[in-house]
Amino acid sequence: MPLQIQRLLKTAKYAMYFDGVDDYVRVGVVDWFTGRKPWSILLCPIPPVYTHGSWRWIFLNAVPNKAGIHIYVSGNIQSFGMEIRRSDGSFIVGLDIPYTPYTLAFLVWTYDGNYVRGYRNAEFIESVTLTEDIPYTGYPLIIGHDSYVRYRGYVYAVAVYNRALSAEEIREIYRSNCSVFPSSALQLLYIANPDYIRDVDSDGVPEWIDLSGNGNHGKIYGPTLTNLRKAPVRKLQPVMR
Repeated sequence: MPLQIQRLLKTAKYAMYFDGVDDYVRVGVVDWFTGRKPWSILLCPIPPVYTHGSWRWIFLNAVPNKAGIHIYVSGNIQSFGMEIRRSDGSFIVGLDIPYTPYTLAFLVWTYDGNYVRGYRNAEFIESVTLTEDIPYTGYPLIIGHDSYVRYRGYVYAVAVYNRALSAEEIREIYRSNCSVFPSSALQLLYIANPDYIRDVDSDGVPEWIDLSGNGNHGKIYGPTLTNLRKAPVRKLQPVMR
């Protein structure tokens, strides 16, 4: 395990646990990933073993199985995959980032209007060309499911920018143990911590507080804030097909 990931795991005392059954966080309808707008998505999940043939959605701003951005974890090649699809569900581009089960993954995807780039632990993995408009879906941004297959595992941090982060900025976030984020064009930032879970609307549904200051709080339907010191990650059972 890379030394920096060991340090980040020590920093990440808490994480949101998704049970793979009916847990998700609903952010609301956004237009951040449409047309040729630049963006960056940062995810810090801790997945268990996903067996061959198993897969679950973890980040979605799309019509289920159709238009928009889909990020999923797959047991076929032990990777987190991103797919971008047209309104009819046909495939535009995809990019896979390998992961190690039971280990916190520091994953970043960026789009600058021409290329989607993928990073793991602040190291560049690959890029694909994307010069076709991403369709607007009118669907909310969801963390944890797509109504059909739902992520099981932990999530420590989520961030979205409406610009492409540079490789150096990604390295700086990584070296800071996810404690320092560039503020320019930051749209959403969630960190798993008891201080950042509150019922802002007093409607009985807790929210994951958006630390960007933009008010993009996520409604928490089921996921539980878990102390990783008391619930060791390796106790998670493998996800079967």
